[in-house]
Amino acid sequence: MNIEHYLRNSSQIQEIFGSNEIEFKEISSGINEVYILQSKRSEKKALLKRYLPHFKNTPSEVLNQNRAHFEAQSMQIFAKYAAESVAKIYFEDRKNSIVVMEYIEHLSNLNRALQSAIELSLVAPKIAFAMSSTAFYTSRFNADFSERQKCLDFFLQNEMKTVSVVFIFDPLIEMFEAASQDTGHETNPIFHESRYNKKELLLKIKRLKTSFYEDSDALIHGDFKGGALLLNQEKISIIDFEFSSFAPMGYDLGALFHSFVAMSISYSVTETNQRYQNLLLENIEALWQSYQENFLRLHREQSSFEDERAVQKHLQKVLQESVGFFGVHMLSMSIALVIPDAAVVVKSKEELEYMYYKRVYAIAKIAILKHETFTSIEQFLKLVASHLR
Repeated sequence: MNIEHYLRNSSQIQEIFGSNEIEFKEISSGINEVYILQSKRSEKKALLKRYLPHFKNTPSEVLNQNRAHFEAQSMQIFAKYAAESVAKIYFEDRKNSIVVMEYIEHLSNLNRALQSAIELSLVAPKIAFAMSSTAFYTSRFNADFSERQKCLDFFLQNEMKTVSVVFIFDPLIEMFEAASQDTGHETNPIFHESRYNKKELLLKIKRLKTSFYEDSDALIHGDFKGGALLLNQEKISIIDFEFSSFAPMGYDLGALFHSFVAMSISYSVTETNQRYQNLLLENIEALWQSYQENFLRLHREQSSFEDERAVQKHLQKVLQESVGFFGVHMLSMSIALVIPDAAVVVKSKEELEYMYYKRVYAIAKIAILKHETFTSIEQFLKLVASHLR
C-alpha cells in the first residue's frame, strides 16, 4: 500500500485535518511503519501506525494482522481509567491495519530520560496510577464480572503474548540449558555458577514463563520497556500497546523496575552521578507504594465483596512476581548495555561491560531465585543497592 495515495484518498484523514494536503515522515523501522502526519495548512499533527504482516528483515516470520485492533482496544481501555496517560485515537482502519492517533510532542522516552538524568519523582505516581487502575478494573476484584469477562475473552485472541514468550523467555531458557552443561566460558558470569545453581535458575525461569503465559490476572501493557513510556518531569504518555494481554500484574512492574535498575548499574560502573542512582531507587519505591495505595483505594471505594485482606495478599503476590519478572527482564535485556554519555570513563569498554554484566547477573540471579520470599519493596531495594558498590 502506498502511504501517499492512502493519505490523499482517506475521508477520515480529511476529517481530522480539514483537507488531504498532508506532509508525512516515517520515524520507525521496526515491526510497524510509523509516520508523523502534518497538515500543510496548519500546525495540526497526528501519528499513523501501519502494522506489517511480517518483520521487515525476516518476511518469513508472519505476524497477526489484527494487532492494530488489539492495540486500539487496549489504548481505549487504558484511557478509560487513565485518560491523561494515553494518546487519543482518531480512527482505526481494520482493513488496512492502520491506527491514527494523537501525536504527543515534547516528551522523551524513558531510556533517554534516564540517560539525561531527568528527575521523575512527580511522574512515578502517574505511571503507577495508570497501571494500577487498569489492573484493578480488569481483575477479579472489579465487581463488574461481565465487563472483565468480555475484555478477557477478547484479549485471549491476541497472539502477541506468544511473541513475548519467544523473545523474552525462550532465548534465556536456551542460554541456561547450554550453561548447565558447560563451565568453560570465563567471560560470562553465568558460567561461573555451579551446575546446581544453573539448573535451579533454569527451573525458576521456566516457572515464571508458565505463570506469564497461563495466568490471566488483569490486562497489562506487555511491552513496558523504556521506549513505550514517553515523559517529562510532569507528564507521561504510554504508547505501543500491541503486546497487551491478560497476564500477571507484576510483569509490567518488573519491566519498569528493570529500566530504573539497569540505568543505576550503568551509572555505578562509571562511578558517576551517585545522587541520581539514589533517586532512581527512590522512584522504584514511589512507583510501588503508589501502585498498591491506588489499588487499595479503588477496592475500598467500590465496596467489593472481597475482603481487604485478600487484596493485600494479592498485592504481596504482585510484588513477588514483579521481582521475579524483573530478574527475567534484567537477564533478557542486559545485552543492551547503556553507559551515560556524560561519564568520564577511565576504564576500558571491555572492563565496563564486564562490571555491568557481573552486577546485572548478581542482582537478577537473587531476584529470580528468591522472588517468592520478598515481603517489601525495601527488601528489593536493599538487594539492588548492595550490588551497586
